[in-house]
Amino acid sequence: MHKKVYEIEEDNGFILIQRFEPYPIINMLSEMGYEYLSEHKAPGEFWIYFHKRVSEGYQDEKSSTKVDVVIQSATTVAYPVIIRLL
Repeated sequence: MHKKVYEIEEDNGFILIQRFEPYPIINMLSEMGYEYLSEHKAPGEFWIYFHKRVSEGYQDEKSSTKVDVVIQSATTVAYPVIIRLL
């Protein structure tokens, strides 16, 4: 899913179907520029629609306050935490 999320272009999205409302995924994708709508279709069936917002204009490297980093991790469990810190 991580690969798919990064490949989606602005103003596009996808639907995630789960047995529960996946708040950790929703929070992580919200931090990555996605908005969402959640529908409880049936008992144990949630449809979450994610849409990648259009950025508000071009931002060059010099105007960014974030520092370039390289992250290596042996487990994907840490990725959502690291993404939120960036």
